[in-house]
Amino acid sequence: MNYSIDQLKTVEECDALLEILAKDKEVAESKLTIQRISIERHEAASEESFSELETVEPLQQALQTMVDTMPDSAVKDRYLKDLDRLAVRKRILSERVEQYSKEDLLLKQLEYNRMENDLPLYDALTQQVQDKKVTL
Repeated sequence: MNYSIDQLKTVEECDALLEILAKDKEVAESKLTIQRISIERHEAASEESFSELETVEPLQQALQTMVDTMPDSAVKDRYLKDLDRLAVRKRILSERVEQYSKEDLLLKQLEYNRMENDLPLYDALTQQVQDKKVTL
């Protein structure tokens, strides 16, 4: 079925449609805000994980070099546990960096741009309905 502004026959129909458009635009603006926040969080988490990963790797290498030269002792055992913790931390950070890929960010940004471009359509349709209402 084709819908057209010309099918509006009464002021009440125009008012009802204007109310629906206002609510739909409000929802669209909320979704746009949520998407923007999601992009910001994605960027921040990605940068944070990558930066931390860059600091863990040299620390792990330095600790490994130090442990390799130490005699067996309680101190060496403690450093070995620290080394194991760093290995786990490195694995977790590597997974996070992979999870926060640039492709995912690009998809989020494309969706944001699409949503942002749709917002003026609500205003244009609202204006058309208001113009029709005036003619009735």
